[in-house]
Amino acid sequence: MADFKTITCMLFDDKSIGSTLTLCKINQIKKS
Repeated sequence: MADFKTITCMLFDDKSIGSTLTLCKINQIKKS
């Protein structure tokens, strides 16, 4: 699942770096 989220982050990162980047960081923190 972590891999899937990372890929999704990268895909969305292309469209909205600001919002998605924050979500990616939050997801990474939650995963830890």
